[in-house]
Amino acid sequence: MGKWTNSPRRIVDHKEILFRDVCQVVREYAFVTSELPLIVSLEVHCTPLQQAAMVDITEEIWGEFLLPVPELDPASLASPEQLRRKNLVKVKYVPNDKDGAESVNEGFDDDGSSILEVTTTEGGEKKAAKVKPPKVISRLSRLGIYTRGITFKSLEQAEVSMPNHIFSLSEKAAFAIRRRMPKALFTHNRDFLMRTYPQGMRVDSSNFDPVIFRRAGVQVVALNWQSWDVGMILNEGMFAGSDGYVLKPNGYRRRGPTGESEEDDMGSNIESKKLDRVTVTPDALTAMTSKSTGTSPNFGGEVIEFLNVEGVVPELAFLSFIVMNDVLGPDVMTAWACVRLDRLRLGYRFVRLLDKDSMPSKGILLIKTVMTEAGVA
Repeated sequence: MGKWTNSPRRIVDHKEILFRDVCQVVREYAFVTSELPLIVSLEVHCTPLQQAAMVDITEEIWGEFLLPVPELDPASLASPEQLRRKNLVKVKYVPNDKDGAESVNEGFDDDGSSILEVTTTEGGEKKAAKVKPPKVISRLSRLGIYTRGITFKSLEQAEVSMPNHIFSLSEKAAFAIRRRMPKALFTHNRDFLMRTYPQGMRVDSSNFDPVIFRRAGVQVVALNWQSWDVGMILNEGMFAGSDGYVLKPNGYRRRGPTGESEEDDMGSNIESKKLDRVTVTPDALTAMTSKSTGTSPNFGGEVIEFLNVEGVVPELAFLSFIVMNDVLGPDVMTAWACVRLDRLRLGYRFVRLLDKDSMPSKGILLIKTVMTEAGVA
């Protein structure tokens, strides 16, 4: 949710929706499908006074669904099981004090901006210094208990030691880090949370391939849900039939609690496979009809093969079917399906298709699938 100051009433972008109304909808529907925790990410651009009102609203409406603010920072992350029916607020972290600070006096200027006067001791002498005001008030920041938003600088910055930190990186920044330091990125994401999101230049609300970042261990891959493109199709294949949470494959998570020793080489414990051959044969559903106008096309036993595919992690690999409508000009996607490889059943199977808006359609594919692993007779 993006909250801006352009009205005395608290509203949420990209349309003028009251913040209170959004919180009410979250309360009503957050745990209808699943009781596992919901992460609500707040992008705050409003005055301190309005931020205080936001805290009042969340506490009033979410009530028992909101985690109480602890006196001490958590020493480790809680499991989803421990956080059932809880809303986790992801919001920018503001430290309670500064290193070397003796006292902090917080106030607000006439225009609503915050002023901090910090009294420090340097060589026995006291000095007053004005620091840049935080964008988020401490009362709102404290709601980020297990999802403490930290501005990313490097994978070695001091805040990395906080077990409850979460970095948010645009796809451009995430691609750059993945290219420069893949091992460090993978190692960080075995223990700590990271979020990636589409860059702002995607004015058409298109998406990147989310699997690229999931293979780097990123847990929260945000997408533009306005567009049902390949990125969203792969995302649906990842979570179809789940409660919104999927356990990472072996090698992507530590075997024991954080801090216990484990081999650090990236990918050393990942169970990957080499596939000699993946064969998919679409067959006829009923009698043969015209492929251009019929509703039950016969693909004539056409065989689609993928040969010598290396480094396959079945939990992060997908078989996608996209049905295009052959029309004048660019072909239009009519229906699709996406199956995660570890859930793909071999032999003859029916595959139900979703339409271009990701709603169930009447379309069904009858396919035969054969998969052969290297070295397996």
